[in-house]
Amino acid sequence: MGNRRSLERDPPSRVELPCVLGALVYPLLSPRVDLGGLAGRALRGPALLHGANARTQAYTAKPAPLDLEREAQLVARRDYIIMADTKRGSILLLLNMLCIVLLAVAGCSKDASKTTAPIVDTIPPSIPDGIAAAVGDGDQVALTWQANTVDSDLQGYVVYRSNELLQGFRPITAQPVTSNSWVDMHTHAGETYYYSVAARDVSHNESGRSATFEVSIPPPPYESTPTEIPTP
Repeated sequence: MGNRRSLERDPPSRVELPCVLGALVYPLLSPRVDLGGLAGRALRGPALLHGANARTQAYTAKPAPLDLEREAQLVARRDYIIMADTKRGSILLLLNMLCIVLLAVAGCSKDASKTTAPIVDTIPPSIPDGIAAAVGDGDQVALTWQANTVDSDLQGYVVYRSNELLQGFRPITAQPVTSNSWVDMHTHAGETYYYSVAARDVSHNESGRSATFEVSIPPPPYESTPTEIPTP
């Protein structure tokens, strides 16, 4: 579903709509006045009229008077139209550029707002190996195992103990042990214990338990009290 959703196109934002409308309206409202032609005709107007008057003067005895004020008004009106159309085109061009800038800013902010989901570590560390145990003074059991040098995110080890071989294993360390050794001081003489060790990383992923190691603590030595035999 995540990949399918990522391929779908997002609906147009509020910034995209005016940019699209501006791109469609701009060609319709852009100036269509031939600036060069109008300017040329505006400048050549008096000359053409003067030429016509000269030809008229050749055929008539009295030339037609030239209305310079009216021609000046026509030229001024044409210049105003040219300036107005040019100004309108400049404004539309600025509006389109503004829409493009807003669209780019909106796209950047949209990409920045997307938060990438953090990568969750679900891979447990390697199972400890080489577990061994020995009974020490005071019926304490000293456990050792091979240190994990493979997993860089290792937090420590969890020691499990049971009074049965195949079931009943419970952790007996309150916190993961950071070294590859540990001493169990809660034992009793004459009991048999089964130990196993698991590794745990900083993401609380715990490996499977190691092979089980059996430890039997000798019973306390039998102390007999001498009995007095009565003498006859």
